[in-house]
Amino acid sequence: MNKTLSMEDLKASYANVDNFPSNLISPGIYPYRLKEYKDRLDENAPRLFCSEADAVVDFLQVDEEQNGKFLELFQF
Repeated sequence: MNKTLSMEDLKASYANVDNFPSNLISPGIYPYRLKEYKDRLDENAPRLFCSEADAVVDFLQVDEEQNGKFLELFQF
């Protein structure tokens, strides 16, 4: 399975994003591995994911010149 990926392969993968991880493309990834990955994500979805309304994403701004001191916290 040594295939060179084309721009068309990437576009098709992107267009199929709703079927993640089945849409992943990479030389050497076998379809049965993608199915195993999807099955594990589906099985653990209640523990891993929440509704978008409940989601919080934090971004920390770090000052690298001051030994990693946190400057600001942004919540989205």
